[in-house]
Amino acid sequence: MSSDRTRHEIAVVGRALDLLADIARGTRHTTATAAAASGASRASAYRMLVTLESRGFLEHDRETHTW
Repeated sequence: MSSDRTRHEIAVVGRALDLLADIARGTRHTTATAAAASGASRASAYRMLVTLESRGFLEHDRETHTW
């Protein structure tokens, strides 16, 4: 991606998409691992995961506490 396009990105959207791509590759995340993988705080990672779940992009496994 060009530096001009990168400059105009919304960081949290990029983090959420990176997290979604990681999950699509088969990685199961807890809130803590999602935070570490995305570079976001645990609170922000949780909100990203819940938002992605509410929009139908992923599911939360209540038994393993992973998405």
